[in-house]
Amino acid sequence: MRQTSGSHTAPRRRAERRAASTSRSTRLKAALCLGVVVCLGSTGTWASWSDTGTITGATIKTGTLDLTAGPSTGAENLVGTGTVGATDAASNWDYTALAVSDLAPGESISKTVVVKNSGTAPFTFNGTVTTTTNDLYVAATPTQGLQVIVFDGATAATPTGTAANGDRVGGCTGGTSTYSQNPSTSSTTTLYGATPVKLVAGATRSLCVRVILSSTATNTLQNKSTKVVMKLDATQATS
Repeated sequence: MRQTSGSHTAPRRRAERRAASTSRSTRLKAALCLGVVVCLGSTGTWASWSDTGTITGATIKTGTLDLTAGPSTGAENLVGTGTVGATDAASNWDYTALAVSDLAPGESISKTVVVKNSGTAPFTFNGTVTTTTNDLYVAATPTQGLQVIVFDGATAATPTGTAANGDRVGGCTGGTSTYSQNPSTSSTTTLYGATPVKLVAGATRSLCVRVILSSTATNTLQNKSTKVVMKLDATQATS
């Protein structure tokens, strides 16, 4: 009986130990499984890293468009301001050198006018020639009055003749004649037609302006006067 009893008791202890071991293993697995679940859950709530960078460019500065004109490329050139078509007294240059008294039929005078791009932006320019009065303009026969010729790329030649002899001649050296008209107060013909001249920053263009009283001028033009006005307009070059 003891042997029988002993033989039945031992297996129960081993079974109990196996059961206990199995139970602990199950709890450990459950705990491990719970730990994994918690970790996965925590990963979903972490904040993502971020960063911000700012790029600041260099200074952006606009250029200037500035047409000047004068007897040379020196500092005496007029600084032009204002807009196309506007009246701007600061842009009016009274070229006193282009003046003559007691002009007789057939006599002429010529002077150099230098156009310069004194700004930083390239531009194209053109111009018109008018007169302040029509006293030396003959409407019926314009060729009998005052004539203005502009030579592009030219300079005024040394004048010849004297007022006393009535044989003064002002010529132009070099260049090409681009304008030849008998201007009036309402003239609209441009110096360069439909093809304006382009000047990059710092560039110049020399013009020779020649004013002639027609050799066929009639007596009605005696003791009359006017001023020749050359209006130059610059526009930003786009190509």
